[in-house]
Amino acid sequence: MAENNETKSQSPKSDINKNNIEKKVQTNKKNSTSYLLSGSIIILLLSLALSSAFPQIKDIINSITTTTTPVKSTNSENIINSVKPDESKDEFHPKLIISNDNSDKKYEFKCTFEINETTKELVKRFPLNMRMVDLNGTEKYHTLEEPLPVKIEPVDKVRYGDILLFQSRYLAVFYDTFDPVKQYSIIGKIDNPELLREAVGTGSITASFVQDN
Repeated sequence: MAENNETKSQSPKSDINKNNIEKKVQTNKKNSTSYLLSGSIIILLLSLALSSAFPQIKDIINSITTTTTPVKSTNSENIINSVKPDESKDEFHPKLIISNDNSDKKYEFKCTFEINETTKELVKRFPLNMRMVDLNGTEKYHTLEEPLPVKIEPVDKVRYGDILLFQSRYLAVFYDTFDPVKQYSIIGKIDNPELLREAVGTGSITASFVQDN
């Protein structure tokens, strides 16, 4: 009985302590909430004050975050683009320079190239220096180090001044007219071939295809 009475006598005190603790917790929560709310209000007021006092700050930040720096093209890209044919047109106009083994004279010829997969790849190699040998007294041809893409087209007659590709590596300039016995990819032709036969002579020649500025 004594123990029960003692226990009962302690119960009110325990309840009071518990209530005090709960009140302190609630008070702390209220204080924390008040602090957070006060801090948020202060930050908002500071932001408004800064925006009003220094409106240019927003513009500066926006300009920094939205400005992009253009990427410059590399030199190699510039070189390729400088000789790339204009695909909006249906032809390209390089120049052929010829010198033969029997003369110091150089001959320049204007050419017209068709625009196709073969010529697109060919002009990327300009300036193209060539050692051309004679074949059958009708053409001078150069063997390319790397093959070109092939686009075989019907050629009813090979004409004086034609520039054709045989297979994928044999680039030929013709200085006679005849009926073909081979199939070719069409490159183009020389526009002013009047002195072509004189330029190529009877032996091997040195020639270059270059861009005509």
